[in-house]
Amino acid sequence: MSVKPIKGDAVLFWSMGLDGQSDPNSIHGGCEVLSGEKWSATKWMRQKPTF
Repeated sequence: MSVKPIKGDAVLFWSMGLDGQSDPNSIHGGCEVLSGEKWSATKWMRQKPTF
């Protein structure tokens, strides 16, 4: 899959299924920035408390 960037848009995907197992379809990468800037943000959503 590829996503064409549009200013102001975002991409959201889940890296695990509801069973807590990693989803191999979520493996991803990014392309080299040839001009301008690339911004990235991560939001972790957990099923259980980590403390």
